[in-house]
Amino acid sequence: IAIKKEYFDAFLENKSVLKKYFEDNSFLDIKLKDTTFAYIYETIQKIDNMFYGAVSYTQVESIIYAIMTEVLLKVSTQNKKTNRITNYCYDAIRKINNYTYITKKATDIYDIYPVSHTSFVTEFKKITGKTLIAYLAEKKLAYAKNLLITTDSSILEISSLLQYDSLSHFIRIFKNYYGETPYKYKRSNSKED
Repeated sequence: IAIKKEYFDAFLENKSVLKKYFEDNSFLDIKLKDTTFAYIYETIQKIDNMFYGAVSYTQVESIIYAIMTEVLLKVSTQNKKTNRITNYCYDAIRKINNYTYITKKATDIYDIYPVSHTSFVTEFKKITGKTLIAYLAEKKLAYAKNLLITTDSSILEISSLLQYDSLSHFIRIFKNYYGETPYKYKRSNSKED
C-alpha cells in the first residue's frame, strides 16, 4: 500500500516516531499482512457503499486518513515490539554463548525478559532455527565437551557445574548427542595423547 506524504504532514509534526517512515520519500510504502490489507480494503468498500454520493470527497478523505493513521500507529507499535523482542532474544543468545546463562533453565531465561513466553519462543526460533530449550542444551553440551578436554575437572564436577539433574542424566544426554560417553570422549581427547 502506498500513501502520499502530504496526507500526513499535520499528523507527523507531533509524531517523530513515524517521520522516519517518510524520510526521503513522498510516499509511505507499507507491507501489510493479507488480513490487514483485506480489512483496510473492506473498510474502504463499506465507506464507499455507505456514503456514495451522500458525503463530500473531503469527508471520505478524512475517514480514510483516520483509518490509515490507525494503521500507521499499529505498524509502528508492532515494529517496536518486534525489535524489542528481537533484542531480548539476541541478548539471551549472547549470554548463553558467553556462558552467563549456561546453567539456567529455559523457563528461567523466559522469566528474565518482560515479554510473553510465546512471543519470545517464536522470535528466538525465527533467529536461531531452534527452540530455546534445544539451543541451550546444545550449547551446554558443547561447553561440557570443552571442559572435558581443557580442564582436569571430573565428569561429576562438570555435571554439577552445569547443573544437570544427576550424573547419569548428564552421561545419557551427552552420549545421545555425541555418540559416546563423557568418559570415553575425555579419554580419547585428553591432552596427554
